[in-house]
Amino acid sequence: MVEPPCQRVSGRDRTMRRGGHIARENGWAAFVNMQCQYNLLYREEEREMLPCCRDQGIAVTGFSPLARGRLVGSTGIRSKTDAFYNKFYGDALDREICLQVAAMAKDRGTTSAEVAFAWLCSKPDICCPIAGASSVSQLEDYVKALDFQLSLEEIETLDGLYRPRGCHQRPCS
Repeated sequence: MVEPPCQRVSGRDRTMRRGGHIARENGWAAFVNMQCQYNLLYREEEREMLPCCRDQGIAVTGFSPLARGRLVGSTGIRSKTDAFYNKFYGDALDREICLQVAAMAKDRGTTSAEVAFAWLCSKPDICCPIAGASSVSQLEDYVKALDFQLSLEEIETLDGLYRPRGCHQRPCS
C-alpha cells in the first residue's frame, strides 16, 4: 500500500502538518496557502511540498517565476548584487534550461519571460504566481504571458530538463 503524500514526511512538510493539527485543535484558522520559490530552475517543492499541499487542500503561490532574472539573461544590478542570484542559479543545468527557454521563445516569436511565465501558469498546483517587475516592459511581458499558452509538448520538453537537486547544491530553507 502506498502512503498518502503527507504520510511520508520531511522536516518542512512535517512542520506544516503539525501546524495544521495544532490550528484545528485550537479552533484557529488552518493553513490556506503556501508561498514558495518555483520556476523552471528551482522546482524542489515538487517532491514533497506540492503533493502535501494538494493532499491537504492548501493553495500554492509561486514566487520568482523568472528565477531572479536568470531565465531572461538578466545582467542588471541584481545579477551583481543579489547574494542569492548566484547561490541559487547558474550551474550547467540552469544554462541548458535558459538556452531552451530562449530557443523556444525565438521559435514562437515571443520573449523568454513569456515562456517562463506561461510554463509556471500551466502548473495546476500553482494557484497564482507572484510576478515582480521593475519596469513597464517586464510588467507587459507578464500580461502578454497570460494569453500565451505553451503546447503540451513544449511543457514536457521544459519539464524534462530539470533534475532534482540536493540541499548541498541549493540553500535549504
